[in-house]
Amino acid sequence: MPSSPLPPDNLFARIMSIENLGPYQIENPIGRGGMGTVYRGVNKDTGEPAAVKVLSSLLAADEAFRDRFDAEIETLRALKHPNIVQLYGYGEEDGHVFFAMELVEGTSLEEELQNGRRLEWRETLRIGVEVCRALKHAHDCGVIHRDLKPANLLLTQDEQIKLTDFGVAKLFGHTQMTAFGGVLGTADYMAPEQAEGRPVTPRSDLYSLGSVLYALLTGRPPFRGKSMGEVLHLLRYAEPKPVRNRNPEVPAALEKIIIQLLEKDPQKRIPTALALSNVLQATEHALSLTSQEEALESSPSAPAKKLDPAPSLDTEIDVTALLDSDVPTQANAVPEVVKENQPVTEKQATQPVDSHFTTVDEKELGQRPVYSSQEPDGKSLWMKVLIGVGLFGIAAASIWYVSLPVPAPDADRLYAQIEPVVSANNSLLLLQSEELLRQFVERFPKDERSKEINTLLLRMDLQRRRNSFEIKAKKRLLSNSLSSVEQAYWELLQMTNPEEKLVRLEALLDLYGSETDSDENSKRCLELVELETRVLHNQLDAYSKSHRQTLEKRLLAAQQLAETDPEQARAIWKGIITLYAEKSWARKIVRQARESLQGETTE
Repeated sequence: MPSSPLPPDNLFARIMSIENLGPYQIENPIGRGGMGTVYRGVNKDTGEPAAVKVLSSLLAADEAFRDRFDAEIETLRALKHPNIVQLYGYGEEDGHVFFAMELVEGTSLEEELQNGRRLEWRETLRIGVEVCRALKHAHDCGVIHRDLKPANLLLTQDEQIKLTDFGVAKLFGHTQMTAFGGVLGTADYMAPEQAEGRPVTPRSDLYSLGSVLYALLTGRPPFRGKSMGEVLHLLRYAEPKPVRNRNPEVPAALEKIIIQLLEKDPQKRIPTALALSNVLQATEHALSLTSQEEALESSPSAPAKKLDPAPSLDTEIDVTALLDSDVPTQANAVPEVVKENQPVTEKQATQPVDSHFTTVDEKELGQRPVYSSQEPDGKSLWMKVLIGVGLFGIAAASIWYVSLPVPAPDADRLYAQIEPVVSANNSLLLLQSEELLRQFVERFPKDERSKEINTLLLRMDLQRRRNSFEIKAKKRLLSNSLSSVEQAYWELLQMTNPEEKLVRLEALLDLYGSETDSDENSKRCLELVELETRVLHNQLDAYSKSHRQTLEKRLLAAQQLAETDPEQARAIWKGIITLYAEKSWARKIVRQARESLQGETTE
C-alpha cells in the first residue's frame, strides 16, 4: 500500500507519532483510508512484521461504531485461509484503537489497473479461482465480505491473491447510505441489492467478483457514471456492455460466466463460491486443451493423430451444466474446509481497560475451520501438465505486461473523482476519500486546487488529534492531573468566538512555546495548539475575504447614494461601524465608513 505524504515541516509527523502499540513497535505509515492509518509494525517478541491499522479517532470516539467494531472483529477472528489477509490481534492503547494484520508485500489489483495493466484471460481465471477459495472459506464461517473490489485484492510478490478488509462495509452501517444519499466507499462493484438497501447474501459477493473479473479484462467496472447517484441507478436498471465488446480476445465462455454473475436477480447467479470455482477451473481446462491442440497441429514434429475435439475460444460452454457435472476440478482443485477435533471454549467477557491487546493464537484457531492445502491422491497426469502450461502462460503474460508503459491519471481526472467529496465537505465522506486527497496534493503540489485540498487535510488531522486529546483529558480531569498547558487548551476548546479563540491560542503559544523543560504531554499539547492556530487562521482568512468583499460593495453603494439619498448612505455607514468596529479584518473599511460619516456631518 503506497505511503501518503506528510505536510511540510513534518508537524503532523510529530503530532501523530506512535511508537508502540501492544507488542508492536511502530515504524512508518504505509497507507491511509476512511477507517484510519496503516503502519508497518514489528512484533518486539518475534521480529515478525505486521500491518497495524489504527482507527481514526473520529470513529474510535463513536460509541455505536465501537460496538459494531468489537462485534465484527470477533467474527473476523474465525478467518484463516492462505488467500485471506490474516488477523493477528487487536487492542487499545493510549486512546488508539487498533488491530494487527498480516503484512502483504505487493500491490492491489486497483493499483495494477490504475497503472494501465490489463489481465489476460488465463490470469483472470486464476485470480477468480483464488478469490472463490477465500470466499468459500468466509461464507462457510458465516462472513460476507460486502465490499469486494480490486482495491481489497492484494497481489503478493509471488502473484498470490490476498483478500482484505472483511467487514469494513458493515462497520459503517447495514445500508451503507449516508445522509447525502451516497454510498460509503465505491459503488462501482456493489451488487444491485446493496444499492437498494436490501439484505446482502453470499451471492452479493459473487456479483462483486463478477464485476472485478469484468474490470480485470476491460480496465473498467461494468458501470460508470458522473455521480454516485448515476452509478447506483445503472446498477439497479442497466445491462452491462458485453465484455467482448471491450476486449475481443476474451473467450465467449468466460464472458457468459461473467454475464451470469452480473444478473440483477441474485437467484439467477451462480449459487456458491465453490460452484463458481468449479466452473472457472473447468472453463480454463477446456480452453487450454484448445490451445494445446492448436499448438500441436502447428508443430512440424506433431504426430498425425489429433487430440479429441475441444471447444474453441469462441465456443460457448454450458455453464449451468458445469454446476452439477462431475468435473475433475471438483475433487482435486478446491480444498475443503475441515473441523479439527478440539473442544470449543466459551470466550470470557472482559471489562474495558485503557490498554489491552488480544492475540489470535493457534489455540484459538483450533476452535474454527482450518484450511487444508493437501490434495487427494490420484491426481491425473493431465492436471499436472495443465498446471505447468498455466504457470508458463502466467509467467509469459507477466513479462509482457511489465514491458507496457504505465500511464497515470492526470490532475483533472484525479480531481474529478474527489470533487464531489470536496464540495460536500462532509467529514465522513472526507475520511473515506483521504487517500485520494493526499495523492492529489503529493502529485500536483502546484495545482491551484491543492491549496483547497491541503486545507481540508489540515482540518481532518486537527480533528483527529483534538478528539484524541478530549478523550484523554476527560479522564484526567477527574484526577486533576492536567498540566497548565493542557488545562488552558481544554478551556479554550469551549470557546465559540473564533476570533477571541485565535487571540488566546496565540497567547498560549507565546507563554509556553519557548519552555524547554515541558513534560511530554505539554509538548504534544503545544503542537496541537500550533496546528489549531494554523487551521483557525486559514478559516478566518477565508471568512474575512468573503465578508470584506461584501462590505466593500456596501461601502461603494453608500458613496453612490451620498448625493441622491444621504440618509440611506448614513444608515449604511453607521451599520458598518456598529457591526464590524471590533473586527480586526474590517478596520480599513470601518475607518472609511467613519471618515465618510464625519465628512457628511461636517458638510
